[in-house]
Amino acid sequence: MHYRNYFALASALLYAGSGTVVDTLWCVDDFATAFLSVRFYEELTPTRTIPQAIQAATTWLRTRTPAQFLDWCRTTLGFSPDDLDRCELRLSRYDSASPFAPRLYWSAFRANGLE
Repeated sequence: MHYRNYFALASALLYAGSGTVVDTLWCVDDFATAFLSVRFYEELTPTRTIPQAIQAATTWLRTRTPAQFLDWCRTTLGFSPDDLDRCELRLSRYDSASPFAPRLYWSAFRANGLE
């Protein structure tokens, strides 16, 4: 029997020596993912593991209202008024109460490898 080897990017990075790789199970929304990534690095501390940081970041993202999200962009990320206007316009494409609550925006992320 002849087997074909399948190597995803995560597998290749682990094989090359990375300890842990964060990847997704499906194609993800670029806008939500950009901010989830920023929040992930904010949540990643010396006392928090990568899976814990992913969980904290996804919980944060899915529970933000548009006003909370824009406030974070302004205060933490230092967005200019023009950047905030563009961000608010982009947010208008999502649910008005909780833009990133649907699972498709946050549940695709996982950690592979060892801590």
